[in-house]
Order: sequence, then C-alpha cells, then structure tokens
Amino acid sequence: MTAINRISARYYSRFFVVVLLCLIGSGTTPVSGLTADSGAIIGRVLGPEGEPLTGAAVSVRNTSFTTVSDIDGFFRLYKVPIGARTIEVQFYGFTSALQTITVEAGASVLVIVSLNRMINLQEEITVTAELLLEGQARAMNRRKNALNIMNIVSAELMDNLPDYNSAEAAQRLPGISIKRDQGEGRYVLIRGTEPRLNATQLNGVNLPSPEGDIRSVALDVIPTEMLEAIVIHKTLTPDMDAASIGGAIDLDTRNASDTPRMTFSAGLGQNSISGGGIQRGEFSYGRRFNSNRFGLIFGSSFFNTDKGSENFEARYADGGLDALEIRDYTINRKRIGFFTAFDARISEQTRASVQGLFSRFDDHEYRRSVLSDIGNLSMKRSLKDRFEQQSIFSLKGELKHYFDSGIQFDASLAFSTAREREPGRRDTSFVQEGVGFSPNVTPDSINPADIQSYPGNENINLYLFDNLTVEDKFTRERLAAARVDISIPVSTDSQLSALIKTGGKIRFKHKKRNTDLTVFNAVEDISMAAFLDPDFNAGAFLDNRYTFGPFFTTDAYSRLFSLAAFTQEKNFAGDTEDYTAFEDTAAAYAMGEIYIGKSICLIPGFRYEYTANDYTGTSVSFDETGEFERLNSNQSRDSYGVFLPGFHLRYRIEKNINFRVSFTRSLARPDYFDRVPYQLINRNDWQVRMGNENLKPTKAWNADVMLETYLPTIGVFSVGVFYKYLKDYIYSHYYDADILGAWYKFVQPRNGNNAELWGMELAFLSQFRFLPSPLDGLGLILNYSFADSEARYPNRLGPKGRLPGQSHDVGNLVLSYERGRLSARFGINYHGRYVDAVGRTPDLDIFYDDHLQLDGSAGFQISPTIILFLEINNLTNEPLRYFIGTETRPIQEEYYKIWGMVGLRIVL
Repeated sequence: MTAINRISARYYSRFFVVVLLCLIGSGTTPVSGLTADSGAIIGRVLGPEGEPLTGAAVSVRNTSFTTVSDIDGFFRLYKVPIGARTIEVQFYGFTSALQTITVEAGASVLVIVSLNRMINLQEEITVTAELLLEGQARAMNRRKNALNIMNIVSAELMDNLPDYNSAEAAQRLPGISIKRDQGEGRYVLIRGTEPRLNATQLNGVNLPSPEGDIRSVALDVIPTEMLEAIVIHKTLTPDMDAASIGGAIDLDTRNASDTPRMTFSAGLGQNSISGGGIQRGEFSYGRRFNSNRFGLIFGSSFFNTDKGSENFEARYADGGLDALEIRDYTINRKRIGFFTAFDARISEQTRASVQGLFSRFDDHEYRRSVLSDIGNLSMKRSLKDRFEQQSIFSLKGELKHYFDSGIQFDASLAFSTAREREPGRRDTSFVQEGVGFSPNVTPDSINPADIQSYPGNENINLYLFDNLTVEDKFTRERLAAARVDISIPVSTDSQLSALIKTGGKIRFKHKKRNTDLTVFNAVEDISMAAFLDPDFNAGAFLDNRYTFGPFFTTDAYSRLFSLAAFTQEKNFAGDTEDYTAFEDTAAAYAMGEIYIGKSICLIPGFRYEYTANDYTGTSVSFDETGEFERLNSNQSRDSYGVFLPGFHLRYRIEKNINFRVSFTRSLARPDYFDRVPYQLINRNDWQVRMGNENLKPTKAWNADVMLETYLPTIGVFSVGVFYKYLKDYIYSHYYDADILGAWYKFVQPRNGNNAELWGMELAFLSQFRFLPSPLDGLGLILNYSFADSEARYPNRLGPKGRLPGQSHDVGNLVLSYERGRLSARFGINYHGRYVDAVGRTPDLDIFYDDHLQLDGSAGFQISPTIILFLEINNLTNEPLRYFIGTETRPIQEEYYKIWGMVGLRIVL
C-alpha cells in the first residue's frame, strides 16, 4: 500500500493549504535584496590560519541588521541602507573586528574579515589543552548566537572525558541524566522526561530506532569518535521537528576543515569484574582540495570489551519474599562505526553536501541465573545464550543556494535504516521441585543489604531438565524524508529588519518486527548433573552475600538432543510481538526572525504537523487449560493534525550576556508497540494484555526563561527555569472487566489526564587562567538541575504521582588541570531516583535508584602530536538499583566494578 493511499486526500489537501498560506504570507513582502535605496553586504569570516569560522555574529553598527556566518564562514546581509557602514564581527574566544565599508544602491559589497584568538595560551600548554579550549570556544559561540536554548558537548571535550558512547558524553550537560545497561550509558533523559518524550537526530534528521517496541534510540550504538558535537535543543523553533517535549538530541558528524587533519588513537584496558580485556581504536582523515572548493572527510572507530556483572533480583507478595534470583553475566560487546562527508562549494552562493554514517553494536551475552521460586517451592537454574546486533545507517544530501535577491533556498533528502537481529536465542533451564524455604523477609522486617531465601533441601543431583526455548527476532525501521526551506530578507528601516522563513517536510516511516518462539520439552527426565561445568567459578559473588554454586555448561542445549527424544511446540504468544507499521508525516511552518535595534531578536511562528498511521498486529488467545486457541490479524488506520505555535525572545543585554524567553508547543508520539492492535488473551489466568490503536500523541505547552553570561575565561554562567504542561500522557492502565460472565484483568496503554513538570538549571564552566601559577591550569564544569512534576493517572488508587524519568536532582562536576605536558580530568555524575514504571498503585511504582559515578582521565604529551592517555571508570563500584514502592524493597541490584584503559592519541 503506497504512502499516498494511506494518507487521505482530505488531510493532504489540508497540508497543502497550510504550505500555500505560508508561502503567500512570505510573498507579501518585497523579495528583492537590491533596491534603489539599499544594497547588500556579502563576506566571509576567517580565523588566523585562514580557516572559516562558522557561526560568527556579524552586524552593522547602529542598525538592526545582523546575521551569522555559515559552515564555510560566509555571511550575507541584504536591504542594508546605502551609505558608510561599519561592520562588526564577533566570535567568542576571538578578538572582535570592525571594518568600514560603503553600501551603494543596487550593489553588493564584498568583505573579508580575519579574527585572531584571544585565548591566553601559555607556552607550556599542551596540544590537548589548546584544541580543547578552541573547541570549547566554538561550541560556546554556537550556543551564544543560537535562536533557541541549547547545550553543546564539543568533539574536543568528548575526546578528553572517559565516555565511551554518545549517551555518556551527553550526561555531562545540564539537566541530562542517562539510563544504563550493563554499566554503559544507553538512553538519554532530558529535564526529567522519559526517553519517549525526546527526539534523537543525526545531522538534523530524525534517527530510526533499531528496537522493536519503542521510538527511543539507544545511544550506545553511536560512538563519540565520529561526532563533531552533541547538541541538546531544549527549545524548538518552528523550522525544527516538533516531536520532542524534553528536548532533541542532535548528533553532528565531523566535516572537513580547510586545514588537513588526521587523528588516530588506540587503547587497551581491562574490566576488573571479569578480567576481560578492552580494545579501542579510531582513525579519521579530512582535507580540502581544488583550491578548497571540495572537502572530504572519512573515518572509522572500533570498540571491543569482555565484561560482566553480578546482580540479584527479588519479587515480593503480600509483603514477604516470593522469589529471589541471582544472576552472573558474561558479556562481549563490539561497536564499529564508519562515517564520511563530502561537500562542494560550487560557488559563493551555492553549496552541496553529502553525509553518511554506519554504526553497528554487537552484544553477546551469557546469563547464568539461580532462581529461588518460593511461591512454587522450586529452584531453577537457567542459562540465556543471546546474541543481539543493532545497526544504524544514515545518508543525507543537502543543497543550499542564495539568490541575488537575498532569498535563501535550502533543500535536503535523507534516508535512514535501523535493524536489530536476535537470531537463535537459547534459554535452557533445569528445575528442582519440592524445595523448602525460610526467607528472612516478612511484611514487617527486611534488610535490603541481606535478602535471603534460605533453601533448606537444595540438591544439585535433583535438578531435572525443564525446557529449552529458542527465539528468533528481527526488527527493521526505514525512514525517508525530504525538506525544503525558503528564507526571505525583509527591511523597513535601519532599526527594524527581519528574515521570513517558511517551508515544508514529508517523512515516511516503515517499521516491522517478527518473532518466532519455539519450546522444546524432553519426553523423559534428564539430570543436570550430567552437564556440570568443572571450569565455572562465580567467585566471591556479590561480596560473598550469595553462593552461586555449580552450573551446567554453555553447550548443554546442543548435547541434550543426543540423550533423549524431544517434543517441539511453537509458542504462539510470541506472535503478538509481530507487527507492521507505516507512519507518514507532513509538516509546514512559517516563522520570522525580527531584529529590533542591535539587541532584540523575536522569533514568532507556527508549525503544523499531520500524521497518518497504518498498523497491523496479531491477537492470540489461550483457553482455560493454557492451550493455544486462535490467532487473528488486526489492522488499524488513523490520522491527526497538530497546530504548534511558538515564540522566542533573545535580548542581548550586553555583548556577552543573553536573556532568553520561549513559549512553544511540542508533541511526542506513542511508542510503536503501544498502539499496535494486538491482544494476548489467557483464559487460564484471566489476563489480557493489549495495545491501543486509539492512543493520542502526548502534547505539551512549554515555557522557558534563561540568562546566559559568557565569561572572558572561555566559560559561561547560566541560570534558567522551565515549565511544561502535558496533555494525553501515556501510561499503563490496569483494570478489571466482566466479559460474558468472566472477570478479566486488563493491561493496556492509555492516555492519562494532564500533567505538569517544572524545574530550574544552573551551569558554570570556566578555565582559571587568571590564577597564579600553578593554579592557572585549573578548569571547572559544574551544573545542577532541579525538577518536580505532578501527574494524574485515571483509575489509579492513591494520590497524584510523579512523571516517569523525573529526578529531583541531577548534577555534574568535572575538575580539570592543564599545565606543562599534563592534562587531567576528574568527573562526578549524579542523578536522583525517579519512577521508571508506573504501577497500579503508588506502592507498586518501580523506581530507578539514584546514581553517583566517579570517573577519571589523564593525558601526557609525549611530543607535539602524540598524547599518552589513561581512563578509569566507576571508581566507587556504583551499582544499578531498582526498587518497588520504597527503597527498602529492592527488586534489582547489579554491580560492575572498575574498568579502565591506557592508549595513545595522535593528532596531525
């Protein structure tokens, strides 16, 4: 079924009416940039080595005319009144420049402006420190001149922090916390919002998710070595995709600079918990050629680690301990990535570029577990052998052209695909029945540091084969998008000028998941004793709190079939995970950049997004005995449009002080699987799990106020507050219903009532070059954010709750020292506990506990181009911890111990 057929003509006509109105509104003003009483100023901003400076602020003194230089350093000002004019160019971290020119009627004036660094670098400063300061200055300059509120991590800072993937690098920014998996950062949470409420982009294009049930992109797939910057957009202008309530994470890949540059790094390390090694490598090369008209950069990265973890998981019933499971993980993870970018400066007015990235993340996991199933009086020993591979490919082409009239045309095409493969996952288990337990947990007494099941009669020789399940899972998401933007300069007089911008975007998504689950059962008893592994030793498991005991070999599943006959049965419950989804979006917007005098910039505008969905899911039912009954295919179609107005104010109090105010509306679409029309009906326990094809997107009104002061020491102090009013928040709804005389327990995602989220952010960053030696090598990154929320969940017993993902406190401290040949950093990252899953009642809410992690890194400059580095992570063995209702009821606690690496970095 084609995308055009899926979107009704009725709604397509609405979309094109909106686009037409935007274009007509833009066309009501004169479009010529060269008139009888005005002219144009076209120029370029260069650094001391002749490199282009991107994002330099260019203004005409005593007027409202202002702009910023593009990626090649070019700037353009149209409709400038004739006469003698003084151009002022500012780039944070560089000296300002003034240049007087004469603007003539109907003519263009060409200007070249060169700036010098004002960074006070001592002779003994390292190459690392020099690159870091310049990268930091460029990131600050981009943030300072942006129309919206944003935070940036530069490539240079990522290179010098012990962060192995994009999620871990983003956590150093204000208001950002991350969710971890096996000790590594995975999902990013912005300003107390769960990952679903945030968007992930690559070079401004939304990334598809490899995972089957959610929209969120796990950023452990993307290595930092391929990135120029990580930008967190905390407010959205109308020309940006509206699908982010907390914020949008934009991963910018590297571009070729005017100066040829090659980087290479290699490192080796070890995980202390497993004794396994770590290997990491990176290479990139970029240059311009043909008189700098063409630029090419390419690179690759590699990461491999053999790691592990130890955990326990608990389940409670009626206040007592219902089950206790201890788990030992042995894991191999590989991450490889390739990127390239090519651009062509076809002329001073036309630029074309192509950017591509491929990243693959392999995760091979052995999980040995021992389950004390107190409620069923049994012990189970299980082995999960699972290989999972995620990959993302993205390709974007863009064309920009400036017409002589001053109109800017910008168009892009993008294609992305994401895949997740989980072939042949095997779960093998042996069970001992009739085990007696004496747990030390009661409704009135629990020691969370010592939860024990105390099995009284466990016997390894009494464990018999239970079953073997084999699962094959495949997920793929494809995305194709096209975008057109048109910008038109407008001027009334020297104190009022504007840029009217309008455009549209279409995006087509196709996502599918297929799951096959097969269960093998033996026709006769098989003892686990025949498969014991003499080489397995879990050691002092969880600091000797638990005895893991002997375990069966990892190849037991293949040896089983030589000992007995087996029955094979398809588990149809896995079919409810299968679905196909088509999601097509069309958007149009109109906005203005209105400059009043030299200090005020207003950005009013609106965006309209229309979405059409076509989903196919599966319903499966089982009878009273648990036997498969029937399977049906279901389809749902729907469409909706959302009007999204916005307003931004940037008031430049002084040259380096910005005051910002934003009022915007944004949205977050449901996770894919939540709106699949599936049903899993079990009449043996009268339970039903189902999707909801009627889910509405969550929408939010957002208000932000921020004050930014940029310091002469290459730093910033900022303070801001924010407020979000959310409608149609999505949560898991639990209810009972009478169907034909039988009461069923239902679980279904539904839209809730309104919710509110508010908070504040403080950030300070500075290099203390003004201090006397040796303290002049110190630097500091310090940020703190506070957030609170109130959510109203219908039909839930108990008081109002908090929004999932919202921590009261999030903070960072990074202390650095740069002097002589030494470069060192010590980082502390903290986030408070937050609700991870909303329960049927408040005492069933699942919390992700607070996390305080200490990491360190150091570099020593062997030569002007070679740096020896050291990185150490998780110095205090901080665990991953979940609890239910209260912190004294942990349901998961997992430890990873310390890991670290040494290596060489070469910059040429």
